[in-house]
Amino acid sequence: MKIRGLFHTPFDSLELVKNLNMTHAHLLLENGRGDEFYAKAHTLGLHCMISEGTEGKTIIEFLGGRNPCPDCFVTCPDEPNLRGISPQVVRAISNTFNAAGWETFVALSDIRSYSGYEGVASIIAFSQYEDWTLWRKLKMLVRLKLFRIKSKAKILAIIPVKPGKLARHYSTWKNLIRTDGYFFYSFVPNQESPPWASVDVSELPYVQEILRRINRDAVE
Repeated sequence: MKIRGLFHTPFDSLELVKNLNMTHAHLLLENGRGDEFYAKAHTLGLHCMISEGTEGKTIIEFLGGRNPCPDCFVTCPDEPNLRGISPQVVRAISNTFNAAGWETFVALSDIRSYSGYEGVASIIAFSQYEDWTLWRKLKMLVRLKLFRIKSKAKILAIIPVKPGKLARHYSTWKNLIRTDGYFFYSFVPNQESPPWASVDVSELPYVQEILRRINRDAVE
């Protein structure tokens, strides 16, 4: 499966996420709706990336007693290479979830080195939110080629939901290096810093159409 997902998916927008040809929704464990979100996503044919929120269950509590879904995955600490969280710590967390039958996900920041993080999760994603210059393209190409020599993880690109630049970011990733999928950041671009749009994806029909086209193209 070529993974296509959207960060920060609202419960009330799961149908829209499916309509955008996504395969995965982001289940943020908060407000006590995790079980409802998980069930509805699967009813729609979506899978979940499961993360801890600010006021809900922990991932361990949520997964307890639940049969693992081979296409869902759980998150490890976000951008550990930027936050000073060692590869050993991330790998230990990932191994705990893997032992319970779940795949794991970690996003790495392009601001710091990727060295040592090659085997920390089942799925490793890379972000690059700035406009692509020739230097940034060459640098990312070399970094990921070196990373893949040591890594057996699935590789995802994290693409910013920037109106007017979304398609260009996708095209660059597609032509830069083969990936196992994409996660788009995020359903609520009006909440990013700086904000990439004044409203969220549900109110951006132009962005919705770009996402549909990208997701169709990604599996052709």
